[in-house]
Amino acid sequence: GDGTVALNPTSASYSLAGGAATTTITTAGTYYALTSQEVSFTPAFVGQKWLLVATTNISHSSATSQYALVRIDLTDAANTQLAIMGYVRHEATASQYAGGAAHLVWTADRTTACKIKLYGTVQTTSGATLTVAYTRLTAVALG
Repeated sequence: GDGTVALNPTSASYSLAGGAATTTITTAGTYYALTSQEVSFTPAFVGQKWLLVATTNISHSSATSQYALVRIDLTDAANTQLAIMGYVRHEATASQYAGGAAHLVWTADRTTACKIKLYGTVQTTSGATLTVAYTRLTAVALG
C-alpha cells in the first residue's frame, strides 16, 4: 500500500456537548467529580480500540490568583480510575476562563461500561467554586 492506515469508526460513538457545570471545592487540592460532565461507552470486545477525546474550559470563583485544575479520567462504571487522559490547567482569578484538551487511544481490556469523566480542584482556596463550560467528551470505537 501507500503507507496510510484507514480508520473505519463503527457506529458506536458517544458524545457529550455539555453546558456549564460547577462543583464546590471543599478542600483545596482534592479532586471533586463534575457529575454531569461524563460520557459512558461499552466496548464490544476485549482488544477493541477506542479514540477518547475531551475538551473543556475552566474557571473558579476565588479572587485569589491560583491554579484551577481539571483531571480527565477514563473510569469504569463505578468511577474506578483506569487511566488519566490528561489535565487542563489554568492560572487566573475569578471568572477568567482557559481551555484545554486531552486524548487517548485505549485498547479495551473489558466489555463492561466505561466513562470519560471530569474531576476538578483549585490550588489554595477551600470553598471555591470550579466551573467547566463548553465541554465535549467523545468516545469513538475504531474497529
